[in-house]
Amino acid sequence: MGEIVMIQNKLKTQTGSLWVMFFSLFLLTGWSVFQRPNKDVEKGNKLLLDGKSEQALGAYEKASKKLGSRPGLGYNRGLAFLGMGKLDEAEREFMKASTKGDKKLRLKARYNLGNTFNKMAQGLIEEGNKKVVEAAQLFSQAKEAGLEGEGEPPKEACELLKKSATTYKEAAEKHGEAGEYFQKSIGEYKNVLLRKPSHYKAKWNLELSHRGLEGTKAVKKEAERVAALYSERCDKEKDKQDKQDKQDKQDKQDQQDKQDQQDKQDQQDKQDQQDKQDQQDKQDQQDKQDQKD
Repeated sequence: MGEIVMIQNKLKTQTGSLWVMFFSLFLLTGWSVFQRPNKDVEKGNKLLLDGKSEQALGAYEKASKKLGSRPGLGYNRGLAFLGMGKLDEAEREFMKASTKGDKKLRLKARYNLGNTFNKMAQGLIEEGNKKVVEAAQLFSQAKEAGLEGEGEPPKEACELLKKSATTYKEAAEKHGEAGEYFQKSIGEYKNVLLRKPSHYKAKWNLELSHRGLEGTKAVKKEAERVAALYSERCDKEKDKQDKQDKQDKQDKQDQQDKQDQQDKQDQQDKQDQQDKQDQQDKQDQQDKQDQKD
């Protein structure tokens, strides 16, 4: 059981170091706001730079009523959605902008599409890390319920351990999904660098995305390993106990069969002895009769 505790601690260390890295990623990455000679667009840009994403989105929506559907406004909406944490909407707007508009706009859209995928990965990792903490707590409860005692663990302890295993599997799934979004972000940053090799932010984020991908792979692997160990722990003890119970039952049956055989033999010996005595009595009676005759 010491090996399981060691793996659990290793998993906690890995997930903690990943979170620091992802947080740094978004602190060091800036967004360039698309400029339009329109009062509402300019207002929206200022609000966005001030961190007021929701208000900025309102200004862009107002501008769209006058300017119509334009790639630049869609890009701006994407930035606002990204700031609001509405990542699906941001992805949709950046995806549209990446196929329309001028070359410069398409490049910005691709770059922020990569940022959106990275932020999606960050959210999934946060969810996965919460699952890791929850699974560790369940494991501690299983220990308190007698998991590491002698013999087969109590039913309550095994149930808690199985819940812990299930939760680690869920954590692994979250990190696996995060890895998929890292792969998407890597593709977008490579796309940007193919068109503009000097884009230092894309270079930086590409490197961090590669590290993030490797980190999520490592955590996913460890979480799956821990889940497998936890799942097998009580199953092995149960199999062991079932085997012992079966052997005890067989030994008891063998002992009973042996006793039955002995009782049968004793009864046969007693019957033989009785037959012999009866035969002797009969012979003595015959002898006695012969003497009289």
